[in-house]
Amino acid sequence: MDELFVSYELALKLKEKGFNLNCFRYWNITPFFKVPSLYGSSLDGYSNPYARIVSAPTYQQVTDWFRDVHKIHICADFLPNTKQYATTFVPIYFTPKEFDTYKAYHRQRSEYSTTEKFDKYYDALASSIEEALKLI
Repeated sequence: MDELFVSYELALKLKEKGFNLNCFRYWNITPFFKVPSLYGSSLDGYSNPYARIVSAPTYQQVTDWFRDVHKIHICADFLPNTKQYATTFVPIYFTPKEFDTYKAYHRQRSEYSTTEKFDKYYDALASSIEEALKLI
């Protein structure tokens, strides 16, 4: 189940960009261990002078946040011929209606795609989120 949550490093980047939704898991980072911890929806009463606490959102929370707050649609698509994943991070206003042909749309859409191919879905999604963070 841990793969459903973004990594600590990605959680820090999201926090820097303004992600502040309530999460039911948090990264509890101390000099001794780094684990996603379950604290409920609040850290009230929790104190550890060595700990660095960062919310650990699910990938779904992050993709929803990008869509709702920043109008960026993030996805990882399965490539059937290679059995790998490719990713996109497309601004919602970017639609085929703006282009003369559907082919022109797809050619331009490559600007909002990573060139890497991934074996794991969540690796692809994390890469797409990293790239989308550069747009905000």
